[in-house]
Amino acid sequence: MEKRLVFRVCAVANMGNRLRTYLSGATLMIALLASPGWGQSTFTEKCAQPGVIHCFPFDNFSEIQKAYWDQTDSVLNAEMLRRGFVYGDMSWTSRGPNEAVSVGRRSTGGFQIPTIDNTVFADGGGSLRFDTPGQSGAAGAEYLNNFNGVLGGSPPYIAPGSPWGNIVYIQYKIRVNDSMLNTTIQEAGGSGFFGKWKGTLSTGADGTILINSGPPADPFKSGMVGQRFSLYDGICTGSYNDLIITQFIDSTHIKVNANVGSNLSGRWGQTGAITGGWKSSMIVSQPPYGDTFNELVINDGYECGYPLWYTNKGVWSVNQFTKPFVADQWIEITQRVELINDAGHSDHITMWIDGTQVIDTMITGVDGRIDWGTNPNYGPGQIYLLTYHTNKDPNQVHPMASTWYDDLIISTQPIAMGGTPPQTPAKPTGLRLR
Repeated sequence: MEKRLVFRVCAVANMGNRLRTYLSGATLMIALLASPGWGQSTFTEKCAQPGVIHCFPFDNFSEIQKAYWDQTDSVLNAEMLRRGFVYGDMSWTSRGPNEAVSVGRRSTGGFQIPTIDNTVFADGGGSLRFDTPGQSGAAGAEYLNNFNGVLGGSPPYIAPGSPWGNIVYIQYKIRVNDSMLNTTIQEAGGSGFFGKWKGTLSTGADGTILINSGPPADPFKSGMVGQRFSLYDGICTGSYNDLIITQFIDSTHIKVNANVGSNLSGRWGQTGAITGGWKSSMIVSQPPYGDTFNELVINDGYECGYPLWYTNKGVWSVNQFTKPFVADQWIEITQRVELINDAGHSDHITMWIDGTQVIDTMITGVDGRIDWGTNPNYGPGQIYLLTYHTNKDPNQVHPMASTWYDDLIISTQPIAMGGTPPQTPAKPTGLRLR
């Protein structure tokens, strides 16, 4: 924030602010800028904060060079070696401090190999990019890292009784392109007649006829007749009308088997599988490889376009519809995980997006727990970055979907939120000595 002052020549003392002066002839121009605060810390400043045990800027290939892939796939093996990857172990008990492992795959549509992108980044000179081509299955490129960093530990974990304490903070920036965010993904083995309407459905006087707004909303198709249609009462999830499509009228009009009400607008709907969506990160426990029943997941659940949260295979989930993904824009996700009582299965989870708290909840009961593992009782100790797309049809053709990650930080103490430092202002005008 820039403040312009007009004053007579005097001594200036202002602790905590920066005073910039410009001299141009007889004109004295002064810009007083608020110093970087909690929401303006750079990545380097954040990494220097107390409690930080891991920082990855994703600026250099060396950060992702150790990798795991199917070495029996000769085409994939040759490509991984050509790009300079070194084969490594996925186990976090065998990896040293600051030692990550990437995962590369190959599908009919092409390679799914982690890449350092030096053209798109939030900070520094690079970011971690995962590409999801058409004709690819659920699993894609991945990045796995430990909660060890500079402190070491064998294996590292967060839980009561851990020398690191029972609280961990994780922060990263993420960006997705339009194809990743807005392509309606078909279900493997499904009917092939899919659609998703994000706040684009309405009705007229006849409440049995649904109207969509047209492109870019998915078109209605004649093959949808007889298919289940879910018309949500709110944004994407929650209660919904479970309908059957009885008549295809045209690409923007269908008839359903029940009157849902006349003159509705801005409704959300879906035909095809209800479950789906892609994961963006997982915090996992249970060494040495992690167990997906012991996970805390951030995902674009149900392909809604919002970062949502769940644990233990979706048994316990919390939705937020305050801060969405926006195509080709960075957002910053910060998580706080407090493990309290494994026997009673009570843990405290908080999530912020761009500094705005969107989730704050207690996980309770055996169905909602983050299982800390057994023999011994390790807690979460590893972070996955990935774009696993549940039930994705490997035969569906779609444009290249891309996801970028930047500025991964793991800490036992709060991490400053926000990462856009103030820009040097233009020279102010209108300030003169009197």
